[in-house]
Amino acid sequence: IKFCRECLYAEGNIIKHLTRLGISVSYKQEPIDELDFTVSNLAADIRDGVRLTRVAEILTNATPKSLLTKLRLPAVSRLQKLHNVGVVLSLFDKIGVHNTLDIAAHHIVDGYREQVLQLLWMIAAKCGIFNVLNCETLEEEIKKVKLSERNYAMRWSLREMNEIHMPQTVSGNEHGS
Repeated sequence: IKFCRECLYAEGNIIKHLTRLGISVSYKQEPIDELDFTVSNLAADIRDGVRLTRVAEILTNATPKSLLTKLRLPAVSRLQKLHNVGVVLSLFDKIGVHNTLDIAAHHIVDGYREQVLQLLWMIAAKCGIFNVLNCETLEEEIKKVKLSERNYAMRWSLREMNEIHMPQTVSGNEHGS
């Protein structure tokens, strides 16, 4: 745009001028090119299966849009969404994310949060959490938390005992005789 503004001032239709020079300008935009993979609402944004398929592409190191071509786009109807989610669930099964909880395509399409979160946790557990997570560091942190809980419980119990003024017992006759 900057080039056009500075060098081609008042030229009008640039494609017309390029055609005169023998340069053919064309473009083709597919529905896949218009997809936005941003997730702002987890329950609503993954219902069509498109974003889950993109996750599968990333996890399998597939070329961009190679798995998306198997989907029905744009996914407007419920039937199209069910097809797309079914495709991505079978893709996940192929890469080792086995659906042990029997999450069906209609669970994702209907936005059942529990099943959506279970599926995402299965994906994370199989494909990525151990690559990101340092198990030794995690074990150290767990030990620190347990130790701090014990220390906190001990401090709390001492504080509570000090606040409770227990009557001191006097040796001897307690009845005052």
